[in-house]
Amino acid sequence: IVNIVYFLTIIIIFNRFFFLNGELLIKIILNLSKSFLDIFGYESLIIEKTISGSKAALFMDDSCIGMNLMFLFATFIALLPGSVKHKLWFIPMGLVMIVLFNSTRIALIFISVSENNGKYILPLEIHDLFTYPVLILTLFLWIIWINRFFMPKSKRRNEELST
Repeated sequence: IVNIVYFLTIIIIFNRFFFLNGELLIKIILNLSKSFLDIFGYESLIIEKTISGSKAALFMDDSCIGMNLMFLFATFIALLPGSVKHKLWFIPMGLVMIVLFNSTRIALIFISVSENNGKYILPLEIHDLFTYPVLILTLFLWIIWINRFFMPKSKRRNEELST
């Protein structure tokens, strides 16, 4: 069932005929990234799926929007036991946080490439380096869910008393 829902989600997200699609999410992420860059004094311009400046340009592919991570996060929370009332605010809040972190990641990659004349200076792929905080955020959100909403209150109280 999870696989079917995943593939239906991918079909909807990457189909131009639906209101919520991958291109809309790319525009949101690029515009948020541009706002972060403006705050830090970096001039940038968005042309379709590319954010560019005087020293750097980044193309945002469909795989860069974090759709797989967002789906994995939402599915994990949806399938775990817990109050539907809490799931209805926790999942959207987590998705918004993932989008914000992803936008910050794009802005940081842009700044890093701009400051080094369009070149990566680290022996490690800078794209992947800035991906880890988004993954850590997702793990942190899962830990919060498990500790605050998944575990019954009586068991949590007993664990707190025993420590």
